[in-house]
Amino acid sequence: MDQKPPPEKKEEDDDDSIQREVNWLQLPNDVLSLISNKLITIYDYIFFGAVCHPLHSIYKENRLLIPRQLPFLMITTEFNLSDNQTRSLYSITDDYFFNFQLPVPQNKIIVGSTYGWLVTTIRDNRDVSLFNPFLHFNNQIDLPELPPNDKFEAYQHCRVCKIVLSANPSSTNNYVAVAILGPPNFQLAFLKPGDKSWTCLPIHLIRDVIYFKDQFYAIDSLSRLYICDLMDSVPKITNVEPPPYFCTVELFLVESSGDLLKVCRLAKVTDDYELFVDYHKGGIRVIKLDPVTFEWIKVDDLQGRALFLGGNTSMSVLASEFPGCIPNAVYITDDYYEKKEQDGLGPHDVSVFNLDDDTIDRYCLTETNMRIQPTIWIEPTL
Repeated sequence: MDQKPPPEKKEEDDDDSIQREVNWLQLPNDVLSLISNKLITIYDYIFFGAVCHPLHSIYKENRLLIPRQLPFLMITTEFNLSDNQTRSLYSITDDYFFNFQLPVPQNKIIVGSTYGWLVTTIRDNRDVSLFNPFLHFNNQIDLPELPPNDKFEAYQHCRVCKIVLSANPSSTNNYVAVAILGPPNFQLAFLKPGDKSWTCLPIHLIRDVIYFKDQFYAIDSLSRLYICDLMDSVPKITNVEPPPYFCTVELFLVESSGDLLKVCRLAKVTDDYELFVDYHKGGIRVIKLDPVTFEWIKVDDLQGRALFLGGNTSMSVLASEFPGCIPNAVYITDDYYEKKEQDGLGPHDVSVFNLDDDTIDRYCLTETNMRIQPTIWIEPTL
Protein backbone atom coordinates (compact mmCIF):
# COMPACT_ATOMS: atom_id res chain seq x y z
CA MET A 1 0.00 0.00 0.00
CA ASP A 2 1.46 3.35 -1.05
CA GLN A 3 2.14 5.81 1.74
CA LYS A 4 1.13 9.36 1.23
CA PRO A 5 3.88 11.93 1.69
CA PRO A 6 3.56 14.03 4.85
CA PRO A 7 1.61 17.21 4.34
CA GLU A 8 3.63 20.33 3.79
CA LYS A 9 3.74 22.76 6.68
CA LYS A 10 1.64 25.77 6.13
CA GLU A 11 3.06 29.23 6.19
CA GLU A 12 0.93 29.95 9.23
CA ASP A 13 2.86 27.25 11.16
CA ASP A 14 6.10 29.12 10.48
CA ASP A 15 4.52 32.29 11.76
CA ASP A 16 3.37 30.46 14.90
CA SER A 17 6.93 29.15 15.44
CA ILE A 18 8.35 32.65 15.21
CA GLN A 19 5.70 33.88 17.59
CA ARG A 20 6.53 31.13 20.09
CA GLU A 21 10.20 32.17 20.05
CA VAL A 22 9.17 35.66 21.14
CA ASN A 23 6.68 34.57 23.79
CA TRP A 24 9.36 32.98 26.01
CA LEU A 25 9.98 36.46 27.42
CA GLN A 26 6.53 36.20 29.00
CA LEU A 27 7.44 33.15 31.07
CA PRO A 28 6.43 33.20 34.76
CA ASN A 29 8.80 35.06 37.06
CA ASP A 30 9.87 31.90 38.89
CA VAL A 31 11.02 30.37 35.58
CA LEU A 32 12.88 33.57 34.64
CA SER A 33 14.56 33.49 38.06
CA LEU A 34 15.72 29.92 37.42
CA ILE A 35 17.22 31.08 34.12
CA SER A 36 19.02 33.99 35.79
CA ASN A 37 20.43 31.63 38.43
CA LYS A 38 22.29 29.76 35.68
CA LEU A 39 24.30 32.87 34.77
CA ILE A 40 27.84 33.10 36.12
CA THR A 41 29.62 36.30 35.09
CA ILE A 42 28.48 39.78 36.00
CA TYR A 43 28.63 40.73 32.30
CA ASP A 44 26.02 38.07 31.39
CA TYR A 45 23.79 39.20 34.24
CA ILE A 46 23.93 42.83 33.10
CA PHE A 47 23.07 41.81 29.52
CA PHE A 48 20.22 39.64 30.87
CA GLY A 49 18.72 42.60 32.72
CA ALA A 50 18.99 44.86 29.67
CA VAL A 51 16.85 42.67 27.36
CA CYS A 52 13.38 43.85 28.42
CA HIS A 53 11.32 45.06 31.38
CA PRO A 54 10.39 41.58 32.71
CA LEU A 55 14.02 40.46 32.75
CA HIS A 56 15.13 43.76 34.28
CA SER A 57 12.68 43.17 37.14
CA ILE A 58 14.25 39.74 37.76
CA TYR A 59 17.68 41.39 37.56
CA LYS A 60 16.80 43.85 40.32
CA GLU A 61 15.25 41.19 42.55
CA ASN A 62 18.15 38.73 42.26
CA ARG A 63 21.20 40.96 41.81
CA LEU A 64 22.56 40.06 45.26
CA LEU A 65 22.29 36.34 44.53
CA ILE A 66 24.83 36.12 41.69
CA PRO A 67 27.85 33.89 42.47
CA ARG A 68 31.23 35.20 43.55
CA GLN A 69 32.90 37.08 40.71
CA LEU A 70 36.41 37.15 39.39
CA PRO A 71 38.06 40.07 41.20
CA PHE A 72 39.50 43.06 39.38
CA LEU A 73 42.54 45.08 40.41
CA MET A 74 42.06 48.61 41.68
CA ILE A 75 45.15 50.55 40.60
CA THR A 76 46.54 54.05 40.87
CA THR A 77 47.68 55.32 37.46
CA GLU A 78 49.26 58.62 36.39
CA PHE A 79 45.78 59.94 35.60
CA ASN A 80 44.61 59.13 39.13
CA LEU A 81 47.63 60.87 40.65
CA SER A 82 46.78 64.10 38.83
CA ASP A 83 43.09 63.72 39.60
CA ASN A 84 43.67 62.59 43.24
CA GLN A 85 40.01 61.54 43.64
CA THR A 86 39.78 58.32 41.62
CA ARG A 87 41.41 54.98 40.91
CA SER A 88 41.50 52.76 37.84
CA LEU A 89 40.07 49.27 37.38
CA TYR A 90 42.01 46.54 35.59
CA SER A 91 41.13 42.98 34.52
CA ILE A 92 44.22 40.82 34.81
CA THR A 93 42.67 37.93 32.83
CA ASP A 94 41.72 40.20 29.92
CA ASP A 95 44.73 42.56 30.23
CA TYR A 96 42.29 45.45 30.02
CA PHE A 97 41.80 48.81 31.75
CA PHE A 98 38.13 49.76 32.02
CA ASN A 99 37.19 53.13 30.54
CA PHE A 100 35.74 54.49 33.77
CA GLN A 101 37.22 55.52 37.11
CA LEU A 102 36.22 54.44 40.61
CA PRO A 103 35.48 57.34 43.00
CA VAL A 104 38.07 56.32 45.61
CA PRO A 105 40.27 59.28 46.71
CA GLN A 106 44.02 58.78 46.96
CA ASN A 107 44.11 59.70 50.65
CA LYS A 108 41.96 56.68 51.50
CA ILE A 109 43.89 53.64 52.76
CA ILE A 110 42.16 50.37 51.86
CA VAL A 111 42.37 47.80 54.67
CA GLY A 112 39.73 45.37 53.45
CA SER A 113 37.64 44.42 50.44
CA THR A 114 34.67 42.06 50.48
CA TYR A 115 31.49 41.75 48.38
CA GLY A 116 32.56 44.91 46.53
CA TRP A 117 32.74 46.92 49.78
CA LEU A 118 36.04 48.63 50.57
CA VAL A 119 37.08 49.13 54.18
CA THR A 120 38.75 52.54 54.24
CA THR A 121 40.64 54.66 56.73
CA ILE A 122 42.88 57.73 56.59
CA ARG A 123 46.49 58.03 57.72
CA ASP A 124 46.87 59.38 61.29
CA ASN A 125 43.13 58.96 61.86
CA ARG A 126 41.01 56.49 63.84
CA ASP A 127 37.95 56.82 61.59
CA VAL A 128 37.00 53.79 59.53
CA SER A 129 34.16 53.28 57.07
CA LEU A 130 32.77 50.89 54.46
CA PHE A 131 32.41 52.20 50.91
CA ASN A 132 31.05 50.48 47.78
CA PRO A 133 32.25 52.33 44.65
CA PHE A 134 29.89 50.30 42.42
CA LEU A 135 26.73 51.63 44.10
CA HIS A 136 25.22 55.09 43.54
CA PHE A 137 23.06 55.13 46.69
CA ASN A 138 23.49 53.79 50.23
CA ASN A 139 27.13 53.15 49.45
CA GLN A 140 28.83 54.25 52.69
CA ILE A 141 28.65 52.94 56.26
CA ASP A 142 30.59 54.60 59.07
CA LEU A 143 31.98 52.26 61.73
CA PRO A 144 32.99 53.24 65.29
CA GLU A 145 36.46 54.69 65.79
CA LEU A 146 39.33 52.24 66.01
CA PRO A 147 40.84 51.58 69.46
CA PRO A 148 43.57 54.08 70.45
CA ASN A 149 47.24 53.17 70.34
CA ASP A 150 48.38 55.72 72.91
CA LYS A 151 51.37 53.72 74.19
CA PHE A 152 53.10 53.68 70.83
CA GLU A 153 53.21 57.17 69.35
CA ALA A 154 55.48 56.01 66.52
CA TYR A 155 52.66 53.87 65.11
CA GLN A 156 49.80 56.37 65.22
CA HIS A 157 49.81 56.60 61.42
CA CYS A 158 48.98 52.90 61.02
CA ARG A 159 46.12 51.92 63.33
CA VAL A 160 44.71 48.97 61.39
CA CYS A 161 46.07 46.45 58.87
CA LYS A 162 42.95 44.59 57.80
CA ILE A 163 39.21 44.32 58.49
CA VAL A 164 36.98 41.43 57.37
CA LEU A 165 33.19 41.08 57.50
CA SER A 166 30.96 38.08 58.17
CA ALA A 167 28.27 39.07 55.62
CA ASN A 168 27.48 41.41 52.75
CA PRO A 169 26.38 44.85 54.07
CA SER A 170 24.19 45.25 50.97
CA SER A 171 21.95 42.38 52.07
CA THR A 172 21.99 42.61 55.88
CA ASN A 173 22.92 44.84 58.82
CA ASN A 174 23.59 41.78 60.95
CA TYR A 175 27.30 41.31 60.32
CA VAL A 176 30.41 41.12 62.50
CA ALA A 177 33.63 42.95 61.68
CA VAL A 178 37.04 41.70 62.84
CA ALA A 179 40.16 43.85 62.60
CA ILE A 180 43.89 43.24 62.74
CA LEU A 181 45.06 46.33 64.56
CA GLY A 182 48.31 48.05 63.67
CA PRO A 183 51.87 47.58 64.92
CA PRO A 184 53.58 46.68 67.07
CA ASN A 185 51.03 44.25 68.58
CA PHE A 186 48.90 43.34 65.54
CA GLN A 187 46.08 42.46 67.91
CA LEU A 188 42.61 41.20 66.96
CA ALA A 189 39.52 43.30 67.72
CA PHE A 190 35.87 42.77 66.80
CA LEU A 191 32.67 44.74 66.36
CA LYS A 192 29.24 43.11 66.64
CA PRO A 193 25.91 44.57 65.44
CA GLY A 194 24.88 47.43 67.70
CA ASP A 195 28.31 47.84 69.33
CA LYS A 196 29.49 51.41 69.87
CA SER A 197 33.16 50.47 70.22
CA TRP A 198 35.61 47.75 69.26
CA THR A 199 36.44 44.91 71.67
CA CYS A 200 40.03 43.65 71.72
CA LEU A 201 40.86 39.94 71.92
CA PRO A 202 43.95 38.52 73.69
CA ILE A 203 45.51 37.42 70.41
CA HIS A 204 48.58 39.16 69.03
CA LEU A 205 51.03 39.16 66.09
CA ILE A 206 48.24 38.21 63.68
CA ARG A 207 49.15 37.90 60.00
CA ASP A 208 45.74 37.17 58.45
CA VAL A 209 42.09 36.60 59.37
CA ILE A 210 39.13 35.13 57.46
CA TYR A 211 35.44 34.40 58.04
CA PHE A 212 34.92 30.68 57.39
CA LYS A 213 31.94 28.44 58.24
CA ASP A 214 30.33 30.86 60.72
CA GLN A 215 33.55 31.53 62.63
CA PHE A 216 36.60 33.75 62.29
CA TYR A 217 39.96 32.07 61.74
CA ALA A 218 43.18 33.98 62.43
CA ILE A 219 46.81 32.99 61.98
CA ASP A 220 49.83 34.51 63.73
CA SER A 221 53.45 34.97 62.73
CA LEU A 222 54.34 31.51 64.10
CA SER A 223 51.58 29.87 62.01
CA ARG A 224 49.41 29.21 65.05
CA LEU A 225 45.75 29.11 64.04
CA TYR A 226 43.01 30.59 66.24
CA ILE A 227 39.31 29.76 65.77
CA CYS A 228 37.19 32.57 67.19
CA ASP A 229 33.51 32.03 67.99
CA LEU A 230 32.13 35.52 68.61
CA MET A 231 28.42 34.72 68.66
CA ASP A 232 28.15 34.23 72.44
CA SER A 233 28.42 37.03 74.98
CA VAL A 234 31.86 35.69 75.94
CA PRO A 235 34.07 34.99 72.91
CA LYS A 236 35.42 31.45 72.64
CA ILE A 237 38.91 30.98 71.21
CA THR A 238 40.36 27.62 70.15
CA ASN A 239 44.05 27.21 69.34
CA VAL A 240 45.24 24.81 66.60
CA GLU A 241 48.85 23.62 66.67
CA PRO A 242 50.99 24.97 63.83
CA PRO A 243 52.38 22.79 61.00
CA PRO A 244 56.14 22.36 60.45
CA TYR A 245 57.72 25.79 60.16
CA PHE A 246 58.48 27.27 56.75
CA CYS A 247 60.60 30.36 56.20
CA THR A 248 57.83 32.63 54.93
CA VAL A 249 57.49 36.27 54.00
CA GLU A 250 53.67 36.24 53.77
CA LEU A 251 50.82 34.08 55.11
CA PHE A 252 47.29 33.96 53.72
CA LEU A 253 44.09 32.19 54.72
CA VAL A 254 41.53 31.45 52.01
CA GLU A 255 38.46 29.26 51.52
CA SER A 256 38.42 26.99 48.47
CA SER A 257 35.82 24.30 47.69
CA GLY A 258 34.76 24.24 51.32
CA ASP A 259 38.31 23.77 52.64
CA LEU A 260 40.37 26.22 54.67
CA LEU A 261 43.72 26.72 52.96
CA LYS A 262 46.86 28.35 54.23
CA VAL A 263 49.16 29.73 51.55
CA CYS A 264 52.77 30.41 52.53
CA ARG A 265 54.83 32.68 50.34
CA LEU A 266 58.27 31.18 50.88
CA ALA A 267 61.50 33.09 51.34
CA LYS A 268 64.49 32.36 49.13
CA VAL A 269 67.46 32.59 51.47
CA THR A 270 70.77 33.71 49.97
CA ASP A 271 73.82 31.44 49.97
CA ASP A 272 75.32 33.24 52.97
CA TYR A 273 71.97 33.09 54.84
CA GLU A 274 71.44 36.83 54.88
CA LEU A 275 68.12 38.00 56.27
CA PHE A 276 67.31 39.92 53.11
CA VAL A 277 65.39 37.72 50.66
CA ASP A 278 63.88 38.32 47.23
CA TYR A 279 60.26 37.39 47.83
CA HIS A 280 59.57 37.24 44.08
CA LYS A 281 61.63 34.05 43.72
CA GLY A 282 60.74 32.04 46.80
CA GLY A 283 57.69 30.14 45.54
CA ILE A 284 54.66 29.16 47.59
CA ARG A 285 53.30 26.24 49.57
CA VAL A 286 49.60 25.44 49.94
CA ILE A 287 48.25 23.34 52.81
CA LYS A 288 44.69 22.67 54.00
CA LEU A 289 43.20 22.11 57.43
CA ASP A 290 41.63 18.72 58.14
CA PRO A 291 38.31 19.64 59.84
CA VAL A 292 38.34 16.46 61.97
CA THR A 293 41.94 15.98 63.08
CA PHE A 294 42.92 19.68 62.73
CA GLU A 295 46.10 18.60 60.99
CA TRP A 296 47.59 20.45 58.03
CA ILE A 297 47.80 18.54 54.73
CA LYS A 298 49.92 19.56 51.73
CA VAL A 299 47.93 20.52 48.61
CA ASP A 300 49.39 20.08 45.11
CA ASP A 301 46.18 20.49 43.09
CA LEU A 302 43.47 23.13 43.50
CA GLN A 303 40.96 21.04 41.51
CA GLY A 304 40.76 23.58 38.72
CA ARG A 305 40.27 26.56 40.99
CA ALA A 306 42.34 29.74 41.15
CA LEU A 307 43.24 31.66 44.31
CA PHE A 308 43.36 35.46 44.50
CA LEU A 309 45.31 36.61 47.55
CA GLY A 310 46.29 39.96 49.00
CA GLY A 311 46.59 41.87 52.23
CA ASN A 312 43.09 43.27 51.77
CA THR A 313 41.16 40.12 50.76
CA SER A 314 41.49 36.49 49.65
CA MET A 315 39.09 34.39 47.59
CA SER A 316 38.89 31.48 45.13
CA VAL A 317 36.96 30.89 41.89
CA LEU A 318 36.48 27.99 39.49
CA ALA A 319 38.83 28.99 36.66
CA SER A 320 36.80 27.30 33.90
CA GLU A 321 33.91 29.72 34.51
CA PHE A 322 36.04 32.77 33.68
CA PRO A 323 37.90 32.92 30.34
CA GLY A 324 41.58 33.74 30.74
CA CYS A 325 41.72 32.59 34.36
CA ILE A 326 44.51 30.05 34.93
CA PRO A 327 43.43 26.86 36.76
CA ASN A 328 45.53 25.64 39.70
CA ALA A 329 47.16 29.07 39.93
CA VAL A 330 47.66 31.50 42.79
CA TYR A 331 47.47 35.24 42.05
CA ILE A 332 49.12 37.37 44.77
CA THR A 333 49.21 41.17 44.88
CA ASP A 334 52.00 43.28 46.32
CA ASP A 335 49.92 45.13 48.91
CA TYR A 336 52.28 46.88 51.29
CA TYR A 337 54.50 49.61 49.94
CA GLU A 338 56.46 51.05 52.90
CA LYS A 339 58.63 47.95 53.40
CA LYS A 340 58.99 47.34 49.68
CA GLU A 341 60.19 50.91 49.18
CA GLN A 342 62.71 50.54 51.99
CA ASP A 343 64.09 47.30 50.55
CA GLY A 344 64.04 48.55 46.98
CA LEU A 345 61.87 45.72 45.66
CA GLY A 346 59.36 47.85 43.75
CA PRO A 347 57.34 48.52 41.74
CA HIS A 348 53.95 47.09 42.70
CA ASP A 349 53.14 43.89 40.88
CA VAL A 350 51.01 40.77 40.77
CA SER A 351 52.75 37.41 40.93
CA VAL A 352 51.06 34.34 39.43
CA PHE A 353 52.23 30.99 40.78
CA ASN A 354 51.25 28.01 38.61
CA LEU A 355 51.06 24.84 40.70
CA ASP A 356 51.00 22.60 37.61
CA ASP A 357 54.49 23.51 36.39
CA ASP A 358 55.94 25.47 39.36
CA THR A 359 56.42 28.62 37.29
CA ILE A 360 56.12 32.23 38.45
CA ASP A 361 54.96 35.10 36.24
CA ARG A 362 54.95 38.76 37.22
CA TYR A 363 52.64 41.51 36.02
CA CYS A 364 54.11 44.97 36.59
CA LEU A 365 51.19 47.40 36.50
CA THR A 366 52.49 50.58 38.14
CA GLU A 367 55.40 52.95 37.69
CA THR A 368 58.61 52.58 39.69
CA ASN A 369 57.49 55.37 42.03
CA MET A 370 56.55 53.51 45.21
CA ARG A 371 54.82 56.35 47.05
CA ILE A 372 51.38 55.39 45.78
CA GLN A 373 48.63 53.20 47.09
CA PRO A 374 49.25 49.52 46.28
CA THR A 375 47.03 47.51 43.97
CA ILE A 376 44.19 45.61 45.63
CA TRP A 377 41.60 43.04 44.61
CA ILE A 378 38.00 44.20 44.45
CA GLU A 379 35.03 42.02 43.55
CA PRO A 380 32.51 43.75 41.25
CA THR A 381 28.93 43.90 42.50
CA LEU A 382 25.57 45.10 41.23
